Amino acid sequence: MFDEIILKMEAAIAALIGLIRVGHPLCGTVSGKDSTCATILMLEAVRRIAIKGEAQPSHFISTADTTIENSSLARHIETMLEEVDHFVVRQALSVTTHVATPSLAAQFVVSTIGRGTLIRTPQNGVRNGKRIRACASDWKLVPQGRLRAALERDAATRGDREIVTVLGTRVAESVVRGAAMIERGESASAAVRDTRGALAVSPLRDLRTSFGRSECPCKFV
Repeated sequence: MFDEIILKMEAAIAALIGLIRVGHPLCGTVSGKDSTCATILMLEAVRRIAIKGEAQPSHFISTADTTIENSSLARHIETMLEEVDHFVVRQALSVTTHVATPSLAAQFVVSTIGRGTLIRTPQNGVRNGKRIRACASDWKLVPQGRLRAALERDAATRGDREIVTVLGTRVAESVVRGAAMIERGESASAAVRDTRGALAVSPLRDLRTSFGRSECPCKFV
């Protein structure tokens, strides 16, 4: 079982190395255990390229601070990013960490207390006929979209190719998530366009959460 997990991890790392070698900067997005696992695999790919002395672009790791996170979770993410910063310095890797925050107008306190907006719930969270979650849209996706645009400009200035976001999504996570991933054409081995037109790769796409005790490599790294 463990050997099979290692093989899957190596396949994911190889796919990421392939993207680096053709000049794509990678950006890991940390939000939970799966995305953290994907980011660790990304760091290993970057490290292996560096060990061989091959040229590569600068890479990024980003997360979103909604400003109303549980304090324990917020501190965990902060500590993890600090550990990543120490790791990349020790390994002499060109990787930087970034935290995206919602605009002042979009923050929970301002929009609810300041402007008297109703707290967003599954019942009233509808925009353009579609249900949305403020935590996923206004407080995470929009700020990270702005951050990515800034990173893209910096990459273009350096002459790098387009950034590829490294996602931690898995088809087996849920029926709804799996169907959405398949509809978007997400791939574990190639960069594809997401719904916003940005390039992304999903190295954990086909991993299951149950295989013997566990198949998810993030349990072992």
